[in-house]
Amino acid sequence: MDITRIPGPDCMRVALCGRLDAAWSASVQDALSECVRAGQHQIELDMSQVVFISSAGIRVLLITYRQLSAINGRLAVVAASAEVREVIELSGLRALLGQAAAVPAPSTPAAPAPRRLDTAAARFEVHALDAAAQMSVRAIGDPTALLQRGALTDGLQREAFPPQRLAVGVGAFGNAADAGGARLGELLAVAGAAVTLPTSGEGRPDWVLCEDRLVPEARLAYGLVGDGEFAWQARFDSTDAGRLPLDELVAAGLAICAADAIAIAVVAEASQFVGAALRRSPLGQSAGIYGFPAVREQLDFTAEPAFAGSVGVLAGFALRRPSPALQPHLRALSRDGAVQAHLHAAVFPYRPLRRDAQTLVATVRELFESQHLLGLLHLLHDWRPTTGAGQTILQRGALWCAPLRGAGAAS
Repeated sequence: MDITRIPGPDCMRVALCGRLDAAWSASVQDALSECVRAGQHQIELDMSQVVFISSAGIRVLLITYRQLSAINGRLAVVAASAEVREVIELSGLRALLGQAAAVPAPSTPAAPAPRRLDTAAARFEVHALDAAAQMSVRAIGDPTALLQRGALTDGLQREAFPPQRLAVGVGAFGNAADAGGARLGELLAVAGAAVTLPTSGEGRPDWVLCEDRLVPEARLAYGLVGDGEFAWQARFDSTDAGRLPLDELVAAGLAICAADAIAIAVVAEASQFVGAALRRSPLGQSAGIYGFPAVREQLDFTAEPAFAGSVGVLAGFALRRPSPALQPHLRALSRDGAVQAHLHAAVFPYRPLRRDAQTLVATVRELFESQHLLGLLHLLHDWRPTTGAGQTILQRGALWCAPLRGAGAAS
């Protein structure tokens, strides 16, 4: 079979010639998936030269059709041979044939026009949610005492995570007895979802979502907790061969908020993630977790870029001039140390993300409800010469951000 891709101004046209059977279904699926991964969510199929299509071929079309429909995209067979048309009609999939572009939704009052922000690596379409909104931030516990001496200065603090609360740090689900000891690991809470990576041997993240009156709760050993609403949403697309470095994304968030301290949440298709996660609970380890070679047993590092071609929910805080209370919770995000951050990421298998406006809560919930969670990382930069893994690289998605008030930055 011949597969030809013809880019157009508003869609990608894919022409097929030959037999779309079990022998070629994987190749066609790969070609369509490459289009979707490249951000081409309007695909027209020319199947006028396809002489046979089996159930394996129908399955490929159906998978892609459903995937694109879920994100307001479109797959349409705009030309079909008699053989293809007959099989599609008999399969009850007439919606694929010559499907017109989606009918616009009923008109609503026009929203304020978005503003554009172009950087060296990406284009941002910035929408105001509430330009006056801010978030507060508070620090819990002492990461230095726990990670270097295995000590808890303030015990485990119980926190609830409603949708308006964002948190990153080390903690665990369960009551005080169950959450302590061998369970303390990486924690992320954002948009009504709370995720932890237990260090008690399971090796898999666990999560709880807000459901009616159920609000996720966890015990924190240390962390940063933010409360409030996001001021801005920015949909972005990399212009540099699908490579938007994490530090440049955060710099864009600081620019959008016109602030030196921000809370940030991101849902994005990613090229790679770079970071670390606790493998063992640091509690009670008087020698700390950083000694060599014991550190190899205490931490999981991405010695090379991980989770290629995935989707991530990233959240945390970034500051240019952190206050003394926040400084122990932050690590350098930029090489010159001008920006400090604490960011975690929950990683999922690849799926295309919707390009239209969607709330953060809905976007995050959809991922947790329909996808298998692959991992949870504390995002770090690996700047070692030659052998370093670099940093997290994103492709496209949406960013939510808000300035921090109160203890967010040094005066």
